[in-house]
Amino acid sequence: MWIKEAFEKELFTELLWPAVAGNVLWSFFSIIVCTNGSGYDWARLLMLFFLLIYLILSWYRSKNLEHGCGSRIFDAIHLVTIIVFAIAIYNERSWIDLSLASIFCITMLGHFFGVWKEPKDKPYHRKILASVSLLGFLSSICIFFCSPEQTNPWSLVVTLGLVLVIWGVVRTIINKEQK
Repeated sequence: MWIKEAFEKELFTELLWPAVAGNVLWSFFSIIVCTNGSGYDWARLLMLFFLLIYLILSWYRSKNLEHGCGSRIFDAIHLVTIIVFAIAIYNERSWIDLSLASIFCITMLGHFFGVWKEPKDKPYHRKILASVSLLGFLSSICIFFCSPEQTNPWSLVVTLGLVLVIWGVVRTIINKEQK
């Protein structure tokens, strides 16, 4: 059984997380190469940059997480939603907001059900982290319904940036509490 667990851990931490980060990085540099310098391009670059920061931090943290039976399923869905979001940003799709909402939704559910938890995490830590993702999910859905024709990419930049900052602050507080 431990061979299967070791394989799964290496598959995700050594192959899939870096591959997804590579996909996001490819989208980032492709926009730089093909940009016309518009404000929309800068917003797209900033969203991808925030996503890269998140991936780096999550990949680093994932090495210390306890992985339950559902964590790999959530990891796989989470990584797919990130890839779809990066491709939507690169191709300037109209459903970028819904794609971002799907990332926040799967993250919220994962935290709520405790599939990503550090050994010392308490149940209320999961609920707080799920609430942060819920904020991002609701913001993304509101952006979708409030701008039916064309989403303002800067509103998504603010949503993604704000949720990442709140997540970082909450995670730092949790880590200090655990010491």
